[in-house]
Amino acid sequence: MYLFVDRLQVNLYPTLSVPCRVDDQLRVPRGTQRAIGALMLTTPSGSDRHYTMDFAQFCDRYTKDPVFADWLKPSHDDIINLATGDNWKGQGPFPMG
Repeated sequence: MYLFVDRLQVNLYPTLSVPCRVDDQLRVPRGTQRAIGALMLTTPSGSDRHYTMDFAQFCDRYTKDPVFADWLKPSHDDIINLATGDNWKGQGPFPMG
């Protein structure tokens, strides 16, 4: 059953919007990771050496290409939810008192 759900998420992940448990946040299925990696390649297929986009190119594409941004939207939403949602109580990473 889990394998079926994982494959379903790979196919639907960019458009899937279901509530997730706290421990599911920032989970990126391996198929989605591979797809994002493929989208980040900047060399033509079949080249001897492959290069990926640098951070500036990534930021530019993330803000200008809605298809690329859709692949990263679930992680973006998870980060926003962790920072502003009910799961975070405002404590810092180290005890301050």
